[in-house]
Amino acid sequence: MFSSIRARFLFTAALVAALTLPAVLYTESIVRQVTEDNSKLVREHRDLGWAIGSLEESLRVTEGAIYQYPLLLDEASYRRVLVSLAESRLRSSQLLENQALHHHQSLYEFVLNLKLGLDALDKQARNLLDSLSDVEGRFPAADILIDELRPANEEFYTALDKALAEAEQQLLNPDQQLLARVLNSLRFNWAQQVSYARVFIANRAGVFGQLDEHMERNQNNRELYFSRVVALLDELNEYRKVGKLGPQQTHSLARMQEIVTRYDNGFRRAVQLSANTNWRADLMILQGEIQPILEQTWGIIDLMKEELDNLARQNMQVMLHTADTLSQIVWLFVGFMALLLAAAYMIFEKLIRRPILEVTHALEAQGRGEGYSPVMKPRTQETGVLVEAFVRMNGQVQSRQARLEAILDNAAEGIITIDDKGTIETFNNAAQDLFGYSANESIGRSVMTIAPFAPGGRYKNFLDLCRSPSMEQPGYEVTVSAIRRDGSNFPMAVKVNRLQIEERKLFIALVEDVGERMAMMESLRELAEHDSLTGLYNRQYFLNELDRVVENARRGSPRDFALMYIDLDNFKFVNDTLGHLSGDNLLVEVTSLLSQRNRKSDLLARLGGDEFALLFYDAKVEQVMHAAEALRKLLADYTFKCEGKVIQIGCSIGITMFGQHVTSKEDLLVQADVACHLAKRSGRNAIHLYEADDRENMTVMSEDMGWARRIKDAIEEGHFRLYRQPIVDLKTGKTRRHEILLRLEDEDGRVILPAGFLSSAERFGLVRAIDRWVVNRAIETLGRHLKRWPDLHYSINLSAESVGELGMLDAITTALQRYDVPPTAITFEITETVAIANLAAAVKFLDALRALGCKTALDDFGVGYSSFAYLKDLPVDYVKIDGSFVRDIHRDALQLAMVRSMNDIAHAMGKATVAEFVDSEECLKILRDIGVDYAQGYYVGVPRYVEENSPSPTDSSVIRLVPKQPL
Repeated sequence: MFSSIRARFLFTAALVAALTLPAVLYTESIVRQVTEDNSKLVREHRDLGWAIGSLEESLRVTEGAIYQYPLLLDEASYRRVLVSLAESRLRSSQLLENQALHHHQSLYEFVLNLKLGLDALDKQARNLLDSLSDVEGRFPAADILIDELRPANEEFYTALDKALAEAEQQLLNPDQQLLARVLNSLRFNWAQQVSYARVFIANRAGVFGQLDEHMERNQNNRELYFSRVVALLDELNEYRKVGKLGPQQTHSLARMQEIVTRYDNGFRRAVQLSANTNWRADLMILQGEIQPILEQTWGIIDLMKEELDNLARQNMQVMLHTADTLSQIVWLFVGFMALLLAAAYMIFEKLIRRPILEVTHALEAQGRGEGYSPVMKPRTQETGVLVEAFVRMNGQVQSRQARLEAILDNAAEGIITIDDKGTIETFNNAAQDLFGYSANESIGRSVMTIAPFAPGGRYKNFLDLCRSPSMEQPGYEVTVSAIRRDGSNFPMAVKVNRLQIEERKLFIALVEDVGERMAMMESLRELAEHDSLTGLYNRQYFLNELDRVVENARRGSPRDFALMYIDLDNFKFVNDTLGHLSGDNLLVEVTSLLSQRNRKSDLLARLGGDEFALLFYDAKVEQVMHAAEALRKLLADYTFKCEGKVIQIGCSIGITMFGQHVTSKEDLLVQADVACHLAKRSGRNAIHLYEADDRENMTVMSEDMGWARRIKDAIEEGHFRLYRQPIVDLKTGKTRRHEILLRLEDEDGRVILPAGFLSSAERFGLVRAIDRWVVNRAIETLGRHLKRWPDLHYSINLSAESVGELGMLDAITTALQRYDVPPTAITFEITETVAIANLAAAVKFLDALRALGCKTALDDFGVGYSSFAYLKDLPVDYVKIDGSFVRDIHRDALQLAMVRSMNDIAHAMGKATVAEFVDSEECLKILRDIGVDYAQGYYVGVPRYVEENSPSPTDSSVIRLVPKQPL
C-alpha cells in the first residue's frame, strides 16, 4: 500500500496536518481577534490623522491667503481668503462630527476650542477685508497723489508743450534751438521725478521688496531729478530776463514755477503721512487680532497632534503584548515541528538518500571507465526505476561512444587530441592521410615528431602553438608550414580547443591542408585590387592605400605626399565618335605611357572612366609640379590613331600636397577633384595646384549663381509671396496696421524665408530689384484692400541699398499714383544700423518720404548703436523696439527697465513706439501698462498670405486687453 515515495510522503503529510491543525486553529482565532481590535484602532487613528492633517493644511492655506491679500489686493486674492476661511470652518465642523472623536474626550474638547478660534478668525478676517477695500484707508497719501499730484503733472506738461511748440515754430532762430533743448531736458527730468514720486508712494505698501531701503532710494532719486527741474526753470528765468523767451514761453515759465512749488508741497505732505507707523488699519488688525488667533489655533492643533501620538503609542503597546503571546505559541509550534522533521529525516535517509547515493557512485565509476553496479535492494518504486534507468543509460553511453568514434574517423578535417606534454591520445583518419602516419604509429608518441613544423616560423612546434595565449580565443585559426612524413612542406590551418577533464588538460586540434584555398584567395585578391582593362590598381585599392598613408601622416610621419588627378580631355569624343572599343584601346595606350614615366615607388591607379590618380611618396612640390608638367606634355604630344583618324588627347591635372596636417582622405579627394576642375575651366591641357580658397570659391560661386537665377526667375515669374503680420494698437486693441513680410516659394511649393536668399541677392546686386518688386506689389495690394477696408495701414521694409536712392523715391511715387493709394496709409521701415551707417543720406531720404505724406519707422532699435542722440536727429514717426529686449520683460527686470527707458525717451521726442516679438499675454499687459503704443508678435498674430481669403485684417485680430490697475 505504501511502496512508493509519493504514497509514504502523502501519509506523513496527512499525519503532520492532523497533529498541527488544533494548534493552528487556536492561533488563528487569537490572531483574528487581535487583528480586528488593532485594525479598529488603526482606522480611528488614521481617520483622525487625515482629518487633523486636512484641517492643518486648510488653515495653512487660509493663513497664507490672509497675509497675501494686503500685498495683491485683487479680486482673486479676495475670493481666495473667503473660500479658504469657509474651507477651514467646514473642516473643523467635519472633524467635530467624526465618530472616532467621541471615544477620546480630550481630543473632542480641543476641536471645540479650535472651532471657536476659527469663528473668531473668520470675523477678524472679514474686518480686514473691509478695511482693505477703502483705498484711502490703506494709503493715506493716495488722495494727494490722485487729487493734487496727478492734476499738477498734467498742467505742467500742458505748459511745457506750449512753450516747446513756440520754440519748434522758430527753429531757425539759434536761441529757440537752445530753448528747445532746455525744454526737452526739462521734460525728461520732470518725468523722472514724477516717476520716482509715484514709486515712493506705491512702495509704502511693501510690495516692491525691502520697504525702507527702496523708499529711501526712491525719495533720494526724486530729490535729485527735482533739483535739476528747479535748476532748468532758473535757467529759463535767466533767458526771460534777457528777453530770449517768447510770450507763450514767458507765460508757461510762470505757470510751471507755480506748479513745481505746488507739486513739491503735496509730495512732502505725502511723505509725512507715509512716515506714520500706524498709517494702515489693516496692519493693526493683522498684528493685533488675526496673528494672536492664528497662534492660539496652531497651538491647539499641536496639542491635538501630541494627543494623537499618545493614542498611537498606546495602540503600539497593545500590539507588542499581542506579539509576545503569538511568539510563545510559535515557539511551541516550532518545537513540535522539529520532532516531526527529525522523524521525517530518518525515513528519508533510509528510503531515498542511500539508494540515490548508490546510483551516484555507479555514475562516477562509469565516468572513470570502471565497471560498477548498485548493490542494494530498492525499497520504493522510484529507486527501482532509478536503477533501471542507470542500466539503460550505461548501454546508451557505450552506443554513443561508438558513433562518436565513427564520426571522428570520417571527418574531413584532421582531429588530433594531445595532453599537456604533447602526447597524442587520438588521431583520426583525416590526420593519418594528412601526415602519412597510421593511428597505431601516432597514439602515445609526441606530436612534435608526427607533425613537425618547418623552421623559421612563428611557432617552434605543435605544442608551442597549442599553448599560445592567442589560441584561447574560440574559433581562432592559425596557418603554419608543416612537414609530411615524406619531407614535403604544405600550408596547414590549425584550430585548437582546450579541455579540463579531472585535473587533466587536453588540446583538441583541427588541422587542414589549405594550399588550394590560399591559391584561390590570392587569385581573387589580384582580381579585386586591379583594373581588368588596364592592369593598374583599381579605385578600391587606391582608396585603401590613401587611407593608410593619411593615417601614417596624421600619426606624425615626417614624409611629404602628393595626390594627383589626371583627367583625359578628349576621351568622351573618342567614345562617342569611334565607339567604346576604341575608348578601351585609348585607355590601354595611355596607361602604358603613364606607367613608363612615373617612379616605381609611386602608386598609379585608374579611378574609373578616363580618370587616373597618382600618389607620390617623399615628394616636394617642385618635384611634383615637374612630374605633372612632364605627364601633361607627354599626353599633349600623344595622338590616338584609329580607323584612319588621328585625335589629339591631352589632359587636365589637379594636384594637392599634404603632410602631417592632413584632415581626412575625403578632403584630399575633394581637393584634388576641385583642382582638376579648375584646371579644366582654365582652358584644359593645364595643371592646377590646389590652394586653400579654391574649394570655397567654387562652392560659393556655384551656390550664388544658382540663387541669382532663382531670384531673377522669382521676380519675372512671380514666385515671391507677400505676407502680413498684424500690429495691435494697445490703446484700442484694434489691428489696423500690418507689416509686410517677404517669402520665396520654390518649385516644390515650400516657403523659403529671406535669410535663405538675401545674402546671395546682395552679392549679385539684386536687393534693389527685390525692394522695387515688394514696394510695387505691396502698394498694389493695399490699393485693392483699401476699397474694402479704408483704415488699413501697411508697413514696408527697405534695404540699405534702397535708402538714399532717388530711383526708389520715383518708384514709390509712381506706385502711389498708379494704384491710388494715399501716402498716409504706408509706413516705410529702415533698420537702426542702416540709418546710422549713412546718417546724412538716411535723414534726407526719410525727409523725402515724409514730404510725400508717408510715415517712417526705425526698425530693430536697441541692437545696433542704441543712441538716443542719433534718434532725435532721425525724422521717424515710430521707433520699433527690438524683440530681444521685449520677449522676456515679464521675467527679466533689467530688460523691463531698458524697454521702459526706450519708450519714455521716444515719447519725449514725440515718436510712437512699437514692441516686437510679443509672444505672451503677460508681456502684452506689461507693455500696455508702461505706455508702449503698439505691439507685434505671434501672440498678436502670425504672418498670413496677403492674398488669402480671410476676414477683415482690421477686425480679425482684436486683442482683449486687461484694464490697467489703479495706482
